[in-house]
Amino acid sequence: MTTPDPRLPRRDFLKAAGAAAMAPALMQSTAAAAAEQNSKMIGIQVGSISFFDEGVDQVLDIFQQRGAINTIFLTTFTFGRGLAGRQIPGQPFPDHGKQESDAGIFHGGNYATPHLQFYEKTILKDMHAPDHGDADILQMVLPAAKKRGMKVFCSCEDVFRSSIPNFDKVAEIDLKGRRAGTTCLFNPDVRNFWTALVSDYCKSYDVDGVLFFNERNGPLLNALGASHAQSIASSRVTCFCEYHRKAAKERGINFDRCKEAYEHLDRLVQSSVAGRRPSDGYFVEFWRLLVEYP
Repeated sequence: MTTPDPRLPRRDFLKAAGAAAMAPALMQSTAAAAAEQNSKMIGIQVGSISFFDEGVDQVLDIFQQRGAINTIFLTTFTFGRGLAGRQIPGQPFPDHGKQESDAGIFHGGNYATPHLQFYEKTILKDMHAPDHGDADILQMVLPAAKKRGMKVFCSCEDVFRSSIPNFDKVAEIDLKGRRAGTTCLFNPDVRNFWTALVSDYCKSYDVDGVLFFNERNGPLLNALGASHAQSIASSRVTCFCEYHRKAAKERGINFDRCKEAYEHLDRLVQSSVAGRRPSDGYFVEFWRLLVEYP
C-alpha cells in the first residue's frame, strides 16, 4: 500500500497514485497498438530492375525507413515494361536509381529460375528473362527480406511477347480470324502454364503468396474502344478460337450468333468512326443491336 509522503501535497500525491494505477493499462494499450500495426499489411509493388540498379539492401532500406513497408509485391513474371521496366518514356526519373531509359532493350519474362519439371504439361516452357543474365530475383531478395521480417509476394502479370516460342499456338483469335497479342485463357496450355508457374514459385521458394495481374477488358468494351490503353479496333475483339467455341457450347451459348452480333457491331462502329450517322441515331442503333443480340 502506498503511503503519502508528509512533504508531498495531497493533490500531487493523488495525481501520482492515479498515474501509477493507470500505467499497466497504458502499457497494455501501447503493446496492443504495436501488435495491430505489425499485423497490418503495408505493401509496395517493385520491379526487379530496382534491385539490380540500386542493390537489394539499399532498396529494402528505402522501403523500411521511408514507408514502413513490411510486404513486397515483387515482379517475377511479365513481358510488360509497366511493372518490370524503368520509368515510362516521357516521364521524369525518380530521385534515385539509374537515370536512363530501358525502352528498346527491355525484354521481360520470368525473373526467377524456371524449374522445368513443373512445366511438363504446357508448351510454354523456359521463359527466363534475359535482361540480367542468369540472375534469380527471388534468390537475391528473399533472404534479405526475410531477415528483416518482410513478406514477399510474387507479382505475375498476364502480359506476353508474341515472339516467344509457341506463342502462335496459344494466342487468341480475333473476329477476322487473325492471331492477337494476348493468350487464350481457355487454351489448356495457357492454363497449365499458369498452374506450373505458381506451383514453381510456391514449391521452389519460401514466398508468402502470389499476386496475379489480369487487366483485360471484355470484347464489348474493346469493340467500342472504352479503354485507357487502346484505340477503337472493333474487328480485333477476341476470342473466337476452338476452345471458346467449346466453352460456349458447354454453357449453352450460341457461338455463331455471338460472332454474328460482333460482326454487326463492327460495321456499326466503323461507320460511326467514318462519320456515317445511322438514320435513327447512334444510341438507338446501338441499343437495337443489344436487344437483338442480348
